[in-house]
Amino acid sequence: MKSAANKAKNDRKRGQYQRKNWISKTRRLSIYLRDGFQCMYCGSDLRRVDPANITLDHLTYQCDEGSDENSNLVTACRSCNSARGSKPWREYATGGAIERIVRQRTRGMVKFTAMARAIIRGETGDPRLEGGC
Repeated sequence: MKSAANKAKNDRKRGQYQRKNWISKTRRLSIYLRDGFQCMYCGSDLRRVDPANITLDHLTYQCDEGSDENSNLVTACRSCNSARGSKPWREYATGGAIERIVRQRTRGMVKFTAMARAIIRGETGDPRLEGGC
């Protein structure tokens, strides 16, 4: 019988392993805020989409020495995240996406983290709904 550690290792190799709770709600929301609730690949406005269709994408995959650092994470619609597959992000990103990603990933996170905390505590409105028409 396989141990849990061996099963998890084998699942990761097959690409079937998804970590649960790998990022806090506050940190996830702060990255969405940093990126303006916009898919960094296609530029889609994600403020009014089903939350299940908003994802975070690792620019450099963990299996390629990537990390969970904010600068390695970008907001992506589920369609782009899935379509990218195993392609390097610079090959997948088209048009102005590379410039958009480079600009957003280096922004400071302090104000976005404070805003995310306030939203989660119910001390401010929902930025997805306050962005205009």
